[in-house]
Amino acid sequence: MPAPADILSQLSGLGFSTLEAEAYLHLLGAGPRTGYQVAKAIGRPTANTYKAVESLANRGAVMIEEGQHRLCRPVPPKEFLRRASREFQQQVESLETVLSRIEPAGDDDRVYKLETPGQVLERAEALIAEAESVIVLDAFPRALEALRPALEKRLRRKQGVDVFLEAYAPFELQGARVVVVRDGGVALAQWQGEQLNLVVDSRRHVMALFEPELRGVRQAVWSNSLYLSCLHHAGRLCEHTLILAQQALQDGMPEVAGRALAEHRFFFRAPVRGQQELMDRFGPAVEEQA
Repeated sequence: MPAPADILSQLSGLGFSTLEAEAYLHLLGAGPRTGYQVAKAIGRPTANTYKAVESLANRGAVMIEEGQHRLCRPVPPKEFLRRASREFQQQVESLETVLSRIEPAGDDDRVYKLETPGQVLERAEALIAEAESVIVLDAFPRALEALRPALEKRLRRKQGVDVFLEAYAPFELQGARVVVVRDGGVALAQWQGEQLNLVVDSRRHVMALFEPELRGVRQAVWSNSLYLSCLHHAGRLCEHTLILAQQALQDGMPEVAGRALAEHRFFFRAPVRGQQELMDRFGPAVEEQA
């Protein structure tokens, strides 16, 4: 019986050739066989099948009996895949170490389009992990829950960050300054999707509008632009403070509203790395002293 195309495709994703995948699947169903028997069963040239079986043995998917008959026995899938997963993870970690030593070519202020929910969330998680001092996040419920593990992990690190979070449904995150928009349900109904707006250290940002339930992306971008990131940082932080002050006034607590406004983090009160780098790059040059 021909091997299902989807299984062959998945095995190809692990580096199997089509012939290797066919041979391995046949052995799983038929049990120990010689290379000749495998070739006849799958309708492939004998010499090529022998090479495929040897390759499978080298990658640990097949065991070959010592002796004259050289029966080929498939390694159980769970055992083989677990070992393959460990080896792949080791290769990834080794490659990550090597590649991280390569210095970037220079500043990149371009704006890049993100195409899938996975790309958006992976980029957002990476920015959260890299945050040095401040994270400003405005997100709808599903997008926010998707980033909870990354936020919690960053907040647990010894070198802490300030997290300003604007949510549209009740949400608790220990260590973060959370403000919940009281009429958030109106915004959720209007957009019929999921927003995610993240700025880290006023240096990098991700902006995204997902389809409902994060099924797809309507529009999403990320950028290292210092200028754009500083603007987004200031805007998101102002909205956070404004909502906090408005809701305090609605509750009859003007002193809380006044304190929120008085403590608002304008750049000149609490400079962050992106703003400092922006001024170093584009601000007035320091005159050399005679």
